Amino acid sequence: MKVTTKTYNISTKLQKKVVRETIKWCQQFFGVNHRRKNVFTYYVGPQPKRLLKKYGKYYGCYDCVENKLNVYPENCKDIRDLIKTTIHEYTHYTQPIRSKYYKLDEQYGYISNPFEVVARTNEKLYKNCWKNIKSLI
Repeated sequence: MKVTTKTYNISTKLQKKVVRETIKWCQQFFGVNHRRKNVFTYYVGPQPKRLLKKYGKYYGCYDCVENKLNVYPENCKDIRDLIKTTIHEYTHYTQPIRSKYYKLDEQYGYISNPFEVVARTNEKLYKNCWKNIKSLI
């Protein structure tokens, strides 16, 4: 299997495994956020219709209230997108989203929000991650 393998060509079980192994890699590479009160969870599956209707299609999101990372494989083109999305959202998990993200968003806008800039920069580590997890997939 290659990082360019299309998500529609792999099973849901395998999609979940890619995300799970990427999260494990992120935990080792970025560390764990011990400030969160809720247990960290993740979801891999269809984007909920209410979110799709309200915001349109997106690859994933991090819910800071529930401390939950969400990845929507049907919106991701390939394994690379699954990994990049997981790294991006995991980066948000490590950031003080509740206290600072929305203030920064108002000040800089989404694209220039420093938290988004860091998350997009971290996505570039997908090759390093893939090299470490591909034998486990």
